[in-house]
Amino acid sequence: MIYKRITIGSKFFYWSLILVLMTLPFPKYNINSFSIIICFIFWLLHNQWKVKFGNLKKHFLFFLLLSSLFWIALIGLTYTQDVNEGLKKLQQKIPFVLFPLIFLSINFNKRDINFLFKYFSYSVVLASLFALAKACYFKFNNLGNFFYYDQLSIVLDKHTTYYSLFTVLSILYFTNEILKKKIGNSIKEIIFIAFLFLMLYFLSVRISIVSLICAFFILIFNNKISKKKRIGFLLVTVTTFFIYLTPNFQQRFNAEAPNGAEISDVELRRVHWLSVVETIFDNNLFFGAGTGDGHFNLYKVYKENNFESGYVHKYNAHNQFLEIVLYFGLLGLFIFMFMFYILLKKNIEHANNFETAIIVVFLIFMSTESILERHSGIVLFAYLMSALL
Repeated sequence: MIYKRITIGSKFFYWSLILVLMTLPFPKYNINSFSIIICFIFWLLHNQWKVKFGNLKKHFLFFLLLSSLFWIALIGLTYTQDVNEGLKKLQQKIPFVLFPLIFLSINFNKRDINFLFKYFSYSVVLASLFALAKACYFKFNNLGNFFYYDQLSIVLDKHTTYYSLFTVLSILYFTNEILKKKIGNSIKEIIFIAFLFLMLYFLSVRISIVSLICAFFILIFNNKISKKKRIGFLLVTVTTFFIYLTPNFQQRFNAEAPNGAEISDVELRRVHWLSVVETIFDNNLFFGAGTGDGHFNLYKVYKENNFESGYVHKYNAHNQFLEIVLYFGLLGLFIFMFMFYILLKKNIEHANNFETAIIVVFLIFMSTESILERHSGIVLFAYLMSALL
């Protein structure tokens, strides 16, 4: 395991690898970016190059697959009009090359993955405690209520959807640990899960509850656990569903149509996604608009369809699969979906239920959010998918 590596160079490298995940939930991206740079430097010094090249050669097809989002973005630069924007997008996608390069060139196993998740989950708990402490301070000093959705994102310094993704993955880790132990030995994990559920309630991101319920079913029905534990976790799953029905979740959206009338979330999504699909057909359907031009026509279509909030706030597609098609067409979508197919296939074949649940969570979140449009989503996805494969 990671903590049993004996050489000093290896210890520095593996702790730098852990540091990348640990800094992700905390405010300010520059700390996490610095951690990634440190990790890469220690990777250069870790182990012999002959060993790295040997491992990479053995996993070269997997490396190409995981890094494909960078390569198609590089190709997309050749036919984009806004090259400057394209270069910014390409720079964002460097983790898609970096983390497959790191993980597929070292000897890494399932127990190491568990160790990484342990520290990531603890850091999410700690970052959540800091955020709620700040919210309490503001509340007690009559400086405002920062306990709900968009206000909570201010004290977190993270988009609530991305932070809810961190929270869901942490809950899954602690749940998986409970499944491996006796309930009496899992008091710490139960307390952490209860606290993180409270955090999910404050975040009020509905897709987090949907993904968590699906992931719970994967963990519960694919593990050799006692009947009592299965019943207990079924009750937790049902309770999770009732959290979804609470006013905090149901009243999060207060959208309005152009004439000022209230509009449901379903109707809002319909207008939003129809505009995205319309833009897709206006672009090159097979290759997309290119790395810098994916959103260029989208905002025009928002305006034409009277989707004023989308036009004013320059919304992205809010669906990662549609986002891929906007930029890189059906070819890009095929490559993206093939990546998920391989990830799911490999983990299902090896009965990696926890890892399979993680992949399913990403798939569900991507149905309502363009996860790979922000630093948090790109780093987390590239890092974890590389580790899982």
